[in-house]
Amino acid sequence: MKTGNTIDWKFPTNDAGEWHGFNDAGLEHFRGNPFTNLAREILQNSIDAEMAYPVTIDFQQNLVDTDKIPNVASLRAALEYCQDEAKSDQPRVKDFFDKAIKTISAKQVSILSISEQNTTGISGPCENGTPYFAFMKATGQISTVSRPTDKSPLVHYVQGKALLMSHRDAKKRTRQNIGYWGLTNGCLPADGFEKEVPAWLRRAKSGAKLKESQGTDIHVIGFPVNEDWENLLIASVIENFFSAIYRSTLVVRIGKKTIDNRSIWGFFENGSVRASIVNAGEDPESFDNAYYFLEATSNSDEVTEEGHENKDLGHCVLRMIVREGLPKRVAVLRSGMLITDQMDSLKRFGDFKDFVGVVECQTKKGNALLREMEPPRHNEFQPSRLSGDQRSTGRRALTTLGNWVREMLKLHALDPVSDVTDVSELAEYFGEEGDQKIAGKGDDINPSGEIVIRARPLNAKRRGEDTEEEDEDEYDENGYKKKKKSKKLKVTELANVRSVIRGPHKRQIGFTPNMTGKIRIVLFEAGADVDRKLIVKKTAVGTVRNGTINKLPVVKGKRIGFAVDLEESFSGAMKVIGYEI
Repeated sequence: MKTGNTIDWKFPTNDAGEWHGFNDAGLEHFRGNPFTNLAREILQNSIDAEMAYPVTIDFQQNLVDTDKIPNVASLRAALEYCQDEAKSDQPRVKDFFDKAIKTISAKQVSILSISEQNTTGISGPCENGTPYFAFMKATGQISTVSRPTDKSPLVHYVQGKALLMSHRDAKKRTRQNIGYWGLTNGCLPADGFEKEVPAWLRRAKSGAKLKESQGTDIHVIGFPVNEDWENLLIASVIENFFSAIYRSTLVVRIGKKTIDNRSIWGFFENGSVRASIVNAGEDPESFDNAYYFLEATSNSDEVTEEGHENKDLGHCVLRMIVREGLPKRVAVLRSGMLITDQMDSLKRFGDFKDFVGVVECQTKKGNALLREMEPPRHNEFQPSRLSGDQRSTGRRALTTLGNWVREMLKLHALDPVSDVTDVSELAEYFGEEGDQKIAGKGDDINPSGEIVIRARPLNAKRRGEDTEEEDEDEYDENGYKKKKKSKKLKVTELANVRSVIRGPHKRQIGFTPNMTGKIRIVLFEAGADVDRKLIVKKTAVGTVRNGTINKLPVVKGKRIGFAVDLEESFSGAMKVIGYEI
């Protein structure tokens, strides 16, 4: 460290007298559901800095002694100045600073630590135009080991940032709303090996370990903890990065849980993640849709794949499944991350069968163009963010992509309605031609009238799904068996049914029952004109009888999951029907 330069928190003075309130745009990342924005921002930055696969990111919550936070007294003083300013502001602003001071005055502080592996780290130096400079627009405290250039030696930066509000210090000087911890002269990062840097903030423990420590750690001070935080973060990771996880380019650990290619399916089968979303007052639709997007990403036999050479994006791939009950959504990905399923040209599909689609650009050039059109939240594409001629290129790329996807969906998922059909060749067998109208008593039907032929409705009921017969044995007074009689069983509602392929003869079944008691489960091949029963050979729950699962105990609203072995190899869509016993 240079002579005369100290390490501390610094909120620079605002000599122009500008005042930035608490509603700074930088805080928008952490409004609403903070876990969604946290996962999208952190994971995408790590994927973009990929050095080897898989990129691995670890989220861990710990308690740190407050006096181990560097220069915590200076940070607390800044919060108290803001608290004074907040007295004349909105109540929620005052509440924020009251809670912040209480948090940082406790003996221990909750810290969320995020550590990545197999990345290049965030390249510096801390100058305009470098990734490090851009990244420090985010909140938190970071420690990164990276190279300024490909041929430069590795460096270890540690820096903190606090985004508060403008305030006046003890000498009534106006201070900016953003403060940094590090070298006070120029608000630059500290070297990770300075004695002022506590051990828990050091990514590399020594100079000899710099190479193996390449990458970035982020620490969020005062992280709010509740019993659902892990599940909510898991949901956000899966919703946004199902493709990267399935393709093993990304592995995420949250607490003791690992989300990877093998375990991702289980988080849908285990109802606790979905329950946490509902408990938080959020809509689980995005999580439910992620399951279908994941199916379309997988190697299921139901998936249809189409390719396209886009002039501006290069090779693009659409993978789709057409099946009853799917949400009619198209997920547009970029580098394994869901950007949007609400692209302007891919929203309304009223005349289509139920389907789900996933479209992704396969070239670095195309993904780079898409990334330049993304706003900070990475949740849409905005050609207006491009400059000059690139704007028209961006608009053309998106328009061409959208048009191609719709054409492919028309080919595979459009509900086929024929043109008006003239049946005049049959007129001689019917009465005289008259005005077209609905036939009533004494009226002849106009054989030359318009006939519209439409595909059979997908939700038409088919034999086998409304009732199930159960044979019961009865005995007379002498103990002789009477003739068998059949008992009709009533269908019971099963919510959020999942059927995941585990092998040629194996399925993992999951659902949430709407009753408490014992039920019978019958499996059918979905999509045929008449439901074909699938024969169950073995399962770990209930008993197997005549190819069905019998006497399965369930509790209303409590999710259940189990594996089944089928008599035949089957990889198609499956219908799961429950009957009250």
